[in-house]
Amino acid sequence: MKLFFTTFLLAISICFAQAQTDADIVYFSGVVVDGDSLTSLPYTHIIVKSSRTGTVADYYGFFSILAHKGDTILFSRVGYSRNQFVIPDTLTDENYSVIHLMYKETIALDEVKVYPWPSFEEFKESFTSFKEDLHLESAKSNLENEKLMELSGNLAIEGSTIFKREENFRHTMIYETNGYQPYGIFNPFAWQQFIKAWRSGDLKDKKNKNYLPK
Repeated sequence: MKLFFTTFLLAISICFAQAQTDADIVYFSGVVVDGDSLTSLPYTHIIVKSSRTGTVADYYGFFSILAHKGDTILFSRVGYSRNQFVIPDTLTDENYSVIHLMYKETIALDEVKVYPWPSFEEFKESFTSFKEDLHLESAKSNLENEKLMELSGNLAIEGSTIFKREENFRHTMIYETNGYQPYGIFNPFAWQQFIKAWRSGDLKDKKNKNYLPK
């Protein structure tokens, strides 16, 4: 009988604790923004400290997660100082939203000196044997128009240029979805560029396809 009574009290305590825990659940949501510019911070990590459960903010900095009243919420993002927020334990509503501010983390690095020579002795030797006329003539020859045109035809396309071309292509495709595709033959600027290149003789230079206008 005593064992039965003890088990009964234990079951009631567990049920009461469970009911109290369910009553403390809070739907915690909000948006993470930069404390200086007030712009959204996408992909910020949000973690509940007690349960170690978490989520990640979306592209617009919005997040939502289940927590309990009184829980400590940790916020972390690359380039920003980590901080936390404590959900009030006196809430009467099961929904709670915030606008959470984060500030950039500034790290002072030690001074780094970069030299074009491995040692000071080699620098001293190169500096004392420097011939201004020889280096000046070499610099002038590298800045000649023909040299620049030759180099421009052999340079690889940068990533930013490829990205811009891809974006322009996508916008053009969207623009032409419900319309007619423009023809370059009717473009007066293209004709002007072609005639100018033909008169200057740039079209005869087979080595240089990406010529620079003179």
